[in-house]
Amino acid sequence: MTLSGVGALWPSAENYARFKEACADQMPDTVEEYRASAGAHLDALAARGVAVTRLSFDPDDLAAWAAKQGTPVNSRARAAFAGLLFAERGRAH
Repeated sequence: MTLSGVGALWPSAENYARFKEACADQMPDTVEEYRASAGAHLDALAARGVAVTRLSFDPDDLAAWAAKQGTPVNSRARAAFAGLLFAERGRAH
C-alpha cells in the first residue's frame, strides 16, 4: 500500500501550552521546537511524494477524544486523531 496523503496535528502558538499539557509523553518546550521537529519529518514525507496537510485543531478536542478512547494522549493517539481529522476535512490542495 502506498501512502498518498497524511494529516499532521499542527498546534498554534496560542494553543501549544494546552496541547503540551494534554500530552502524556515528553513534548518540546515551545511550539517553534515542535514545529521544527515535526516539520522535518513532514518535509521528508513530502520529498517522497506524500501529500502532507498540517491540521489546525483544538487540544481540548484531542484530550476529550483520547479520554473517550481510553488512551493517553501519546504519539499513537495523536496520529489516530490526526487521521480522523484528515478524513473528516478531506485533503487541502
